[in-house]
Amino acid sequence: MLFGTIILFGQEKGHFNITTEPSSATVQLTEFPDVEKRTPASFSDYKPMLYSVRITKQNYQTIDTLIHCLPGRVLEYHFKLTPNAGICNIISYPSGASVYINHQMAGTTPLTDHPIQCGTNLITLIDENNNKWEKSFIVEDTLHLLVNHNFQKSVQTSKSETFSGNKTYSTPVAYDDFDTFDSAETPKEKETYGGFGAVGFYTMIGSNGAEGTAYRYGGDLFGYLRLWGESNKKSSISGFGLEGVLPLDLDKVAFYAKGGLVSRSFEPLHSNSTENITFATLGGGLSIKPSPHFQIFAEFEFGMYDEEEIQETIDLWEQKYNNFSAISGWVGIRIAF
Repeated sequence: MLFGTIILFGQEKGHFNITTEPSSATVQLTEFPDVEKRTPASFSDYKPMLYSVRITKQNYQTIDTLIHCLPGRVLEYHFKLTPNAGICNIISYPSGASVYINHQMAGTTPLTDHPIQCGTNLITLIDENNNKWEKSFIVEDTLHLLVNHNFQKSVQTSKSETFSGNKTYSTPVAYDDFDTFDSAETPKEKETYGGFGAVGFYTMIGSNGAEGTAYRYGGDLFGYLRLWGESNKKSSISGFGLEGVLPLDLDKVAFYAKGGLVSRSFEPLHSNSTENITFATLGGGLSIKPSPHFQIFAEFEFGMYDEEEIQETIDLWEQKYNNFSAISGWVGIRIAF
């Protein structure tokens, strides 16, 4: 019995190495959450037992597995990581060009919402006259790849190459910038391409959470940064706001998330003075784009008191607007240039 106890406590520790293809993946042991290493990773002097391992790398699928650590031995573990799939949209003018991704036939243009492995990919386009164009792109699983190429102006590489690049989902593309269409193209053909426009002006009607109809009016840059004024005459509220917008542009339609701050002025009960209160807002919406210069949109938002707001001001606001709703909704139109 004593001899067995000595063997147990005198048991040698083990060693194991973990490599991955590709390398530089993050390795974590569930039993030691504070230990994080990059492959090739070496683990020395560990207690012989079964370890739970998680291997992660951007744009690759996560591996959760179990490995053995044996006393007095060095074990080698190798894992081949599987790339995640991204999404690509490939457009050509004229359309109907053959699309090859890494030398494999993928279809013809326009190719929409097509899966593509993350990492470096070679895109090749061949039109009906056997003209060939190809370029490499780095694909990430969190971004959409948009490729545009005009075979009729392929000789003008200085500008056509600029707009045949890797466009993320949030990159606005307007006709005035995308100079790959000739003068013979009709206005109707040009309007089939989306975009948010560089500068926009818009008006909105809806509810700001208080009783009565509220109005907003303002401008933005690329649909990303908004600055607007707000009024609600029935509830005697006025204000202005600043917010950022993150769009998912799908040509004729765009979904978007938004967040910002709005400062509102009001007169407390039994007072002739004016108070200001600030809200932080989060929300989202849907934009429909009949043309590159006109959009119709609907959105909602959730308003919260700003963390730095004084409690006394909050009390005055709640005394006057005791039915105020944190959730509000809006519809509007936008003119873009």
